[in-house]
Amino acid sequence: MSTEIYCAEVKVGTVVHFVLNQGPNKGAHRPAMVVGMRDERTADLQVFSNGTKGDMPKGDTLPNVFWKPNSQLDQEGMGEGTWHVKELEA
Repeated sequence: MSTEIYCAEVKVGTVVHFVLNQGPNKGAHRPAMVVGMRDERTADLQVFSNGTKGDMPKGDTLPNVFWKPNSQLDQEGMGEGTWHVKELEA
């Protein structure tokens, strides 16, 4: 299934990946739940981080769950602050 076709199936409740645009792990991918779709490329997300403690190994130092409204789709999955469908395991 191509990424483009799969993106059309994204709806409220779908788990996608969000590329962090802040914190010490900026650029890392984190799971996010779609809580609203504004159009087929723009979503409101609840992002799940990897901990709030700066002394945790690899902690994000971000809230455990945070809201990212109006997040834009990046099918390449590289743009900070964007979302994309989860990478498929080979």
